[in-house]
Amino acid sequence: MIGSDVNLGKFANAAVLQSYILEEMPFWDAGALTEEESWKVVAFLLRENGIYYDQVLDDTNADQVLLFGTSPTLSSDRSMDYGLWIIGIILLIVVVFLLKQILEKPRF
Repeated sequence: MIGSDVNLGKFANAAVLQSYILEEMPFWDAGALTEEESWKVVAFLLRENGIYYDQVLDDTNADQVLLFGTSPTLSSDRSMDYGLWIIGIILLIVVVFLLKQILEKPRF
């Protein structure tokens, strides 16, 4: 349930995902997880799939973390990734420009 090909959207929200995990995990002993453990698994899955929530996730707020109709990265701030690429490219251009200036400087 982690990766670019995973779609958590088959679960309406984090509460539905938690309910599924609580009932079905681990696969070799379904239903063996405690409620606290299941919430930790949900928080882990959301984070690893780029869905960030800035509060402690529990049954009082999990229904507000919507997953349906989303890709795993919809709720994440992907603009930061693109920003880092742009900064890197700009820095590379500046370094190349400065090196070119240094190497083309006339020598006496």
